[in-house]
Amino acid sequence: MTALPPTTEVAHLLIDDSTSTPLNAYCTLILPAEKAALSEDDKANLIHARIAGYLLLYPPSQEAHRILLLEIALVRDNYRCMVTGLPDFEAMSLNLTPPAPDGDFAVTKCSHIFPDALGNVEIGRSTAKDHEVATVWAILKRFGYEDICAELGSATEGANLHRLENILTLDTKIHYLFDTLKIWFEAVEDQPNCYNIKLAPRMARPFFIPKRVQFVSHHPGLPLPSPRYLEVHAACCRVAHMSGAAEYLDLIYRHMEELQVLENNGGSADVLSFALHRCLAVPEPG
Repeated sequence: MTALPPTTEVAHLLIDDSTSTPLNAYCTLILPAEKAALSEDDKANLIHARIAGYLLLYPPSQEAHRILLLEIALVRDNYRCMVTGLPDFEAMSLNLTPPAPDGDFAVTKCSHIFPDALGNVEIGRSTAKDHEVATVWAILKRFGYEDICAELGSATEGANLHRLENILTLDTKIHYLFDTLKIWFEAVEDQPNCYNIKLAPRMARPFFIPKRVQFVSHHPGLPLPSPRYLEVHAACCRVAHMSGAAEYLDLIYRHMEELQVLENNGGSADVLSFALHRCLAVPEPG
């Protein structure tokens, strides 16, 4: 199989952004793996590295591209839940990560902070779902999150929602709690990538969820979840669990209808949070 081309020759095929997931993965993961396999005369791993590289450069479909990026997220997280630190059972069985000292394990899922459903807008199509998705992006832009919209490729069929900054590897139980807004991460001041894990009111803390977690990238160059994305998710969770008053929700509704510009003093934050919560919340099984 033909050797992988250098980054300078193929950067235009990846996202033209030095912090993008595909470009980082190609530079810091795929090419070094090819080089290591060549130096060790490891033909099997050499083939694996080149197949992965060419799939990243020339994905046969959006789904193939998505799957490859989710696998890269697992590499970043050392095939472990980012909250519990437990190894993924399948990865452990394949010797991709060492077992826990007590033999415990997790069954992990890649969790999107902004759900991948937000990328399912096709040009020229106009359905109720398309309108709902477009509304989320419009709300984000209106309240000053243009940078997030630009990074994630707002309201386009090929939205870049699978970038590593939008993905956490979580145990399935924690994935469910995160998706249903039962838990969220609040940044610890002056400690990068360190978060307090908050729970919904009246929810007892499960033994497997610590009070604080430090996110670590186990592969140089592969970025961790974005604090900005987690901040929006946390805001949605807080609004979802507001105690008290239907009157307050009515006030937010009215404010949401009437608001023309973002208030400089931050007074519109609840409106943003509530609107996003209504669009992003995953309904619990009936």
